[in-house]
Amino acid sequence: MPALTLSALLLGSTILPAAAAVRPTGNRCNGMVLTADGAGQTWALDAGPLVLADLGSPAATVSGRVRCTIRRGTTHTAAFLAEAVSGETPAVLVLAPATVSFAAGVTDETDLCTEVDLSDGTVRYWDDLNAVWSADPGVLCFLDVGRIPPL
Repeated sequence: MPALTLSALLLGSTILPAAAAVRPTGNRCNGMVLTADGAGQTWALDAGPLVLADLGSPAATVSGRVRCTIRRGTTHTAAFLAEAVSGETPAVLVLAPATVSFAAGVTDETDLCTEVDLSDGTVRYWDDLNAVWSADPGVLCFLDVGRIPPL
């Protein structure tokens, strides 16, 4: 098979950025307790705007969705409790306020995680410990929402 040159790959095509170059910037997931009792909790979640900034290409070529998940534990791989997900849009992601309910007591450890699902199938996970985006779902998301008293 002949080697392809860069010009042959780019001729007549749209240049899509490599997933590794995408760095979302803006407001990650936010949560507010609406109700909490021994049986469960109800939260209002929202996120954005998050701009899908790419270090080498126009942001308009990137699309995705923001996913706010509540997990029983401190990583993006911990047991799933609830989520709210935006629609897929190019360049700028916004999750309008959404209400989620889940079974957890007021003293249970529950954590709010922010993920960005890109249209090419890659996922970016917010790492709360290092304050960076990562491709590793094992990074920490330790906003302990289960122990914050209701407003």
